[in-house]
Amino acid sequence: MSVDFSKLIDFVKSIEPLAQDSIFRNQLTLTIPKDKLIEVCSKLKSSDDFSFDMLTDITAIDLLRKENRFEVVYFLYSNKFKSRVRIKNLVDEAECECPTMTDVWASAN
Repeated sequence: MSVDFSKLIDFVKSIEPLAQDSIFRNQLTLTIPKDKLIEVCSKLKSSDDFSFDMLTDITAIDLLRKENRFEVVYFLYSNKFKSRVRIKNLVDEAECECPTMTDVWASAN
């Protein structure tokens, strides 16, 4: 059994209507604004419908552009549903920070 992407997208957009979604090679990516990142990730972890209980990786990408130069990318896994989702947070060079996920997943440290 895997997570229904449509249901997941609707769930995230109920928390943050400005969230963006894309699917490439059957992998869902959700782009979440910084001010809702912790809330969305906490709810994805605690929801019985999704149970993204594992943060498998964090990386950052420098896109060398003027706006939203960096992407911080979180790779989540649900042991319950054997499903993955990618969460992106866009970061401007001037502010160059994003919220810590250590309160959601200890592995973020």
